[in-house]
Amino acid sequence: MVAGLNGAKQIGFTVVSMSTSLVAVFIPLLFMGGLIGRLFHEFAVTLSLAILVSGVISLTLTPVLCSRFLRAESTYRPPGIFYRMCERAFNWLLSGYEAGLKWVLRFQGSRWQLRWLRRWPQYFYTNQYPKVFSHNRTPG
Repeated sequence: MVAGLNGAKQIGFTVVSMSTSLVAVFIPLLFMGGLIGRLFHEFAVTLSLAILVSGVISLTLTPVLCSRFLRAESTYRPPGIFYRMCERAFNWLLSGYEAGLKWVLRFQGSRWQLRWLRRWPQYFYTNQYPKVFSHNRTPG
């Protein structure tokens, strides 16, 4: 129980500051006017409340549950076959990611050329269609 309280004290300021800054991002959506403001009002309230509830749970329930269910590492058994298979698959994915990252860092110039070559049709086709949020009349 003491470990749970110490952990909550260590991460308390971080959780409170992150939750506050995330809620502050959605405050302008609450004061938006017009049709878009009405659409996003419930969205902003729901996400703000979810973030606040998540912050409260992070500071209260999570440390208590960790103090009750987690054990010391010295009491762990040797890893089983499922763990070893998952670890092998993760290491395989990690080595593939590492090889891809090395390739990208080695060929940075050609990577940017391929990116613009791939994005050109996107810019071309999106500029041909009208950009309207909603129509003024309903068909039918």
